[in-house]
Amino acid sequence: MEKADILAAKLGHPDFKASQEWLDRFKKRHNIVFKAICGESAAVQQEQVDSWLKTQMRTILDTYETRNIFNADETGVFWKCLPDKTMAFRGEACHSEKKSKDRLTVLVAANMDGSQKLPLYVIGKSKNPRFKQTKVLQCDYDGQPSAWITGDLFSAWVKKWDRKFQVEKRKVALIVDNCRAHPDVPGLKAIKIFYLPHNTTSKLQPMDQGIIQVLKVYYRKMLMRQYLLHDEKKTQ
Repeated sequence: MEKADILAAKLGHPDFKASQEWLDRFKKRHNIVFKAICGESAAVQQEQVDSWLKTQMRTILDTYETRNIFNADETGVFWKCLPDKTMAFRGEACHSEKKSKDRLTVLVAANMDGSQKLPLYVIGKSKNPRFKQTKVLQCDYDGQPSAWITGDLFSAWVKKWDRKFQVEKRKVALIVDNCRAHPDVPGLKAIKIFYLPHNTTSKLQPMDQGIIQVLKVYYRKMLMRQYLLHDEKKTQ
């Protein structure tokens, strides 16, 4: 709107004043949307991305069925953190307690055609937390002092799935990013690990293309639903 006023004055229309309604019509006319700036995709060299897709990814697609091409990636979850926005009456002050910093690491994995989502692999600080009811949660859990995934935990997770895929007589490609927590795992029979090039995960990592974000949205929705149900029980 500021720029429009400047241009209007330069073009000889000093009486023009850009309004919010004018801006809304301008955005609609030119198909402009408001987006949050996230990730580091601007720093990625497109040539490196194109090269990997034409060579390594082409080899994977020619060698494996889409149901046997998996991607895995970790994300951090502040599992007790509530939203910082709410509805309130005009003039009413909104206060909240200090935000919880209790953090979990969650490894998310699924295959290319979407027919198989592996159970979430959750890593927390406690070895035996109160919520460790894996049959109910339908996830795998391990404890680690910093709640980060380590090379040993990743290797154990890969070997477990390697044994299962071997029983199913499947040959599986596992695509992961190239970090220290994802070491080369020797002795695998059914799984072959493929690493993404450095600094390209914002464009090449499938889980970063909205899958993890949607998972967190669903988790936050379920968390708020449980919070509201608990609050209703306290008032009854």
